[in-house]
Amino acid sequence: MENKNSNKFFGLFGNDDHESDVITEDNAELCNIDVPNHELLVNRFVEEITTKQERKTRKNCSICEINVHKYVCPRCGVKTCSMKCSKKHKESTGCSAIRDQLSFWVIRFAQECQKRRIQYEKMPIAFKRARSNRSIYLYKEKTIYWDIDFVFPNCQAKIENRPNDSSDSYRLLCFKRNRISENRRLIDIVQDIIDQPSSLINDNDAMDMNQIDEFVFSPYQNQKYQIFFKHKSGRYYHPLQPEWTLRRNFEDKTIVEYPTLIIVLQEFAHNYPDDS
Repeated sequence: MENKNSNKFFGLFGNDDHESDVITEDNAELCNIDVPNHELLVNRFVEEITTKQERKTRKNCSICEINVHKYVCPRCGVKTCSMKCSKKHKESTGCSAIRDQLSFWVIRFAQECQKRRIQYEKMPIAFKRARSNRSIYLYKEKTIYWDIDFVFPNCQAKIENRPNDSSDSYRLLCFKRNRISENRRLIDIVQDIIDQPSSLINDNDAMDMNQIDEFVFSPYQNQKYQIFFKHKSGRYYHPLQPEWTLRRNFEDKTIVEYPTLIIVLQEFAHNYPDDS
């Protein structure tokens, strides 16, 4: 009798296979416990992990915040999942959902400047400098064509209606040249202006250029000059290397719409301090 009870007792721990099966099955029925399926648990765990990862990677609709987005607003970039959410976005924000071509080209132009280590700043369209800017990036040529303001402080100008005397008038000459390739050397650009001043009459935006009949660049032809890049604050001037291209000279510079270059005689270069 003792041996039989002891066998049943030890059978609970698996020593007696037949008795353990009977007892565990009876206990399962009494406690209403299902025998666990390990393969099913593993599959469920894997599914939960994958769904969590998908939720992290995917982006839901910005309007309903439930469904995965399928559409992107071409104007403001809001992500929507259906036409219903797209219509609701336009009604709530007043967005026209039409791509702004101007902003697209400005962003592309700024990206190309960033690749060239140039900090480009765009002004509001209300400013004349922003409206007159024709600088462009040509994708096929991979080249930026800059509008440039040129300033010649030491140039002589003969005024058409000046008094009849033997002396010439001296004045500051400012004009803008449109779309100059960034791959041109700076010395070649400036020298072309000095050698062919007559070409400036039909290619400038200055108001007083109509009064000027003839330019005299003799001071720049007979003396050495230096070229400066005007800082956006207007208080500092960066000296440029004439033998370098525009692209290399504009590196690490801040350009507001388009650059301003000052060509000054060497003896007056001390009037244009650097920020260093």
